[in-house]
Amino acid sequence: MTRAPRWMRAFPLVGVGAGMSAALVLGGRLPSAPVDPPPAALIGAPAVRVAEPLDRSAVTAVAFTGGGGLVVGTSTGRVEFRAAGVAATPQAVLQVAHSPVMALAASGDGATVAAATAGGVQLLDTARPALGRFVEFPADGVYGVTTALALDRHARLLAVGTDDVSVFEVSSGRRVALLSQPSPAKGGERHVYTSMAFSADGGALHTGDIFGDDAWRTGDWRLRSTMWCVCFHPARYSPAARWASVGTSDAHVLVRNPATGTTTRDLTIDVAPRSYTGDTAISDGGLLFAGSSDGRVLAWRPDRDLPAGQVKVTTGEIGLLRLSPDARWLVAGRAGDVVPGTGLDPYTLWLLPVRP
Repeated sequence: MTRAPRWMRAFPLVGVGAGMSAALVLGGRLPSAPVDPPPAALIGAPAVRVAEPLDRSAVTAVAFTGGGGLVVGTSTGRVEFRAAGVAATPQAVLQVAHSPVMALAASGDGATVAAATAGGVQLLDTARPALGRFVEFPADGVYGVTTALALDRHARLLAVGTDDVSVFEVSSGRRVALLSQPSPAKGGERHVYTSMAFSADGGALHTGDIFGDDAWRTGDWRLRSTMWCVCFHPARYSPAARWASVGTSDAHVLVRNPATGTTTRDLTIDVAPRSYTGDTAISDGGLLFAGSSDGRVLAWRPDRDLPAGQVKVTTGEIGLLRLSPDARWLVAGRAGDVVPGTGLDPYTLWLLPVRP
């Protein structure tokens, strides 16, 4: 798929008018065309490498807490808590299982982190990291690898994604919904859900895979809307699911309104041949970030189509990008070879400050 890159459309030809002719006759200087000042950089400081887990295991899952603290899950079943902006030694380490941590998610109020392992989900208190309630997967469920988690604002509902989505009531551990969407737009097949978020009012659960986004009404759990896009990474949601961002195989970044299913922005990261967009992240205020296939992280403000800064982080694809709920920190990850026997990607991480 080929289209004119946005930077070409941003510079129309300017015709010669009376003002230019008068300037030439009088010997004056040609008036310069108005040029917008470059947007202030959202990112720009060198990325800081996040220290590997204390036991030198592989990083298999990443999430941010409400206060910007970084939570890392490992291939050895550990969860490490780091303070906001700290890439070095963790403040606390919990052994939640003896199998890999497959996915992590934080509640909207930032008080709880969910960590998925082979047998279920362990809920952790972020203020004083300690093991909390355990939600066990039903025996009839299919849980090879949990690819996504979501908690609502106060950790009352828990969504677990594999090739379907199970929704649990946390207080009782009861599964209240089993969701799957073999949409005709997706070839009539079920696909692995790899991103999820509850809306701020708790009225919808948004679930994403590499073919787009499905929105489900909480309560009756009926499908509300579907957005479709062929992309290498699923849609990512702002903390309250006000916006969704997704990168495409032809190096574009789309911003969508999950409530309406409409695309509100179409940006490009590159014009180089064979470039594509890696993972993306977006804030509730519309600050947008995207990784590239050549190891860069780019940033946009909600009112400008030109990037507000970019940082070369590594070589290879930025396959993981997470933004803290307060939009002050960004973590970027490059995937390595799959952890044997798990199907999980191990990540090397870098931390970048955001300057809104």
